Amino acid sequence: MQNSQSPQKLYSVSEVGRFTGISITTLRYYDEIGLLPPTEVTPAGYRLYDEEALHRLQCIAPLFYNDMTDSLPWGQINRILCFMHFISHLPVE
Repeated sequence: MQNSQSPQKLYSVSEVGRFTGISITTLRYYDEIGLLPPTEVTPAGYRLYDEEALHRLQCIAPLFYNDMTDSLPWGQINRILCFMHFISHLPVE
């Protein structure tokens, strides 16, 4: 049986940086602290991100731009992001 879904588009760190204006160093840091792990890592070690990771990044960025990260522990930031992800996937009536 063939998979009817087309393969997901994956974006390199440099592409994500170009789309979002967030530096490659910052994206690597988000991976290092577990805030935005890549969807895949190639055998050569390149980080690749899918659409869902880009959506998560859209949720992360405002927290940093508004300096909320200085006053919130990482665990709480992660819970906020998980909640935002949950809400974004609720069906619209």
